[in-house]
Parts: sequence; structure tokens; C-alpha cells
Amino acid sequence: CKHAAPHTFKMEPHFNVARVETQWADSEEDLETAVACCPKDCIHTVPKADLALLEWIHRSQPRQRIVTCSVESMSGKGRGLEESPFVAMERFERRRTEM
Repeated sequence: CKHAAPHTFKMEPHFNVARVETQWADSEEDLETAVACCPKDCIHTVPKADLALLEWIHRSQPRQRIVTCSVESMSGKGRGLEESPFVAMERFERRRTEM
């Protein structure tokens, strides 16, 4: 993905993964190519309204050296992150509405 959308993604060498550095820094076509060629299948399109919360959750989660993202990690059953950021966001939203 770093090569397909170089202004959006940067490599994080310590974890050997690419991360989003700047939102919307490449063309839609380049971003679609990045999604299609992602070797870990972990680039997800999310509603803009969810972005700030997902980024906050993602930053607060511990990382392992090699993170594997997959359908299982989106469901919260995968390895790599303590919990899927999508599952954590749903839990956070439920707590917030219960207050």
C-alpha cells in the first residue's frame, strides 16, 4: 500500500507495517489500488464520522512486532491487537449511550 499511495501511508519499520500518515493525501484510484494490493488485507473504509474515534482507539491499543489483520481481527477474534478497533468502538459507543 505504501507504494500505491505513498502520500497516505508510511512504513513503520519497528512493526514492519504501513500506517496511514495523512488522510486523503492520494487520489481515490491510488487508494483503491492500495486496498487491493494490501498483503495483510487490513485497510478498511470507514465513515468519516467514525474516523476520529477509531484513530484514538487504535493509538491506545498495544502493538506487537508483526500485526496480522484479517476478518478475524475485525470480529475481535484475531491476533495482533488486543481487540479489534471496530469492536472497541462499538463497546465505547454503547457505554457512551448508557451514560
